[in-house]
Amino acid sequence: MLAEGMRRGERLIGMHFFNPAQRMPLVEIIRRETTAKAVLATALGFAKGTGKTAVVVRNREGFLVNRLFIPYLKEAFWLLEDGATAAEIDGAMVEFGFAMGPLALVDMAGLDILVRTDLVMARAFPRHGGISAIAAELVQQGHLGQKTASGVYRYETGDYTPRQSEVAERIIGEVRRGRAGSAGTVSSGGRIGQDEITQRLVLRMVAEGFCVLEEGIVQRRSDIDAAMVLGTGFPDFRGGVLRYAEDLGLGRVVGRLERLAERHGQRFAPCRLLRESS
Repeated sequence: MLAEGMRRGERLIGMHFFNPAQRMPLVEIIRRETTAKAVLATALGFAKGTGKTAVVVRNREGFLVNRLFIPYLKEAFWLLEDGATAAEIDGAMVEFGFAMGPLALVDMAGLDILVRTDLVMARAFPRHGGISAIAAELVQQGHLGQKTASGVYRYETGDYTPRQSEVAERIIGEVRRGRAGSAGTVSSGGRIGQDEITQRLVLRMVAEGFCVLEEGIVQRRSDIDAAMVLGTGFPDFRGGVLRYAEDLGLGRVVGRLERLAERHGQRFAPCRLLRESS
């Protein structure tokens, strides 16, 4: 839209730094189909000069990193609604190799930011589905995370150690009971094991990663792996999101995603490229 109003739209390019910019090593360089090669080269040189690792992506909602990571964060709330506890969800991802679990991370970044971002993402990608009512209700009631001392967890003044929140537990319980009443089923904490938590969170990123590759948002699988390690803290010893899937075996991954799609919806459905690659 900006380029269309410019006399030389081919000179427009985007650079997406990650917060905090002085510490995060990744920058996404967003090109349009008409972006001049010299402009792209200049942006790459600037990124290198600032000590950043650059990944070139095509312009699309979420670019690359958030396209994969927002669904991961949303899935954590769906797991919470389905019966897992916050400690179980975050613990599973720390055990997998992340420095911090998704719910503690959302509390740090701000639940309101996640909810607002999802308004854009859900319109662009309807198959993603909406966000859990737990996140929406926490935001509606003003529990935005660390900045309000209350989100999924509770925080004390000057101390950002996540503590169990009675307010959040009440909201989680209300949402679970409301869904049980409408569906005729009961969701109870403790019934979702660590393996299922890990599969749903990590394979949600895998499914989206192959969609990104299929759409030509990036040109190489290695770009996705590097961006997710540098931009989200995906455990580097696992090689990246797609490398992790390849190590599992793409045939096994497709089978698991198909079963998850049957139970939880089309957000888990493997795309054509992933099916063909298996």
